[in-house]
This record gives sequence, C-alpha cells and structure tokens, in this order.
Amino acid sequence: MEKRGALEKMYKVRWCCGEVFLYAIITGQVEYNPALDLASELTPPKK
Repeated sequence: MEKRGALEKMYKVRWCCGEVFLYAIITGQVEYNPALDLASELTPPKK
C-alpha cells in the first residue's frame, strides 16, 4: 500500500487492525497489540 501511495488507506487499515487487537486484549485473546509498532514505521499521509 505504501509503494502504491495509498497512505491514507494504509493508516485506516492500521487503525482498524489496532482496534481488533485492542478488543482481543480486552477479551483475553492476546497480550500485545502489534499494530502499535507499525505507527512509527509508516510514512505519514500528505495533508
């Protein structure tokens, strides 16, 4: 997605994945949200 230049969509997908992992943490399915690590690695969308 980053190579195609779909930066806004990439951030929306990361946010959505983060929400899914947050729910999984709350319900005891997982202990860690890997989507948080992606935030610093992704190119920010142009405003």
